Amino acid sequence: GVAVIVSVTDWLTPFYPDPTVNPLHAAWPDELNDAVIAKIRDLCANSHPMLVARAEWAELQLLSEIGLPTKQCDLLAASNIQTLFDVVRREPSALTKVKGIGEKTAREIHAFCMQHVREWMRQYDKECRQTAA
Repeated sequence: GVAVIVSVTDWLTPFYPDPTVNPLHAAWPDELNDAVIAKIRDLCANSHPMLVARAEWAELQLLSEIGLPTKQCDLLAASNIQTLFDVVRREPSALTKVKGIGEKTAREIHAFCMQHVREWMRQYDKECRQTAA
């Protein structure tokens, strides 16, 4: 058998070591990764409900609908990066792997997307306080 210890990011996704160091992850089918993410979210539902809600919300936010310039949306979409979640779960440096996006643009895109996340978090906190009152 194979034992796997999964580290979890603040976006409730598994963090895997570099595939050149850990070839096991590179060989995993996408369905296995999806199952790991579902299990992480299930386990965090009671202890970290805001993180679960934030991840689920971000997955539904299309970059083309949050005000990101069309050219940037098109470049990202060519690399299958289409939602807010797809951007914010990555480090800005990972976005430089997208053809046509340099370091400065990657940082700008990531900052733009994180601003949307911060706005959502403020609204979430406000709604939680109102519900508790």
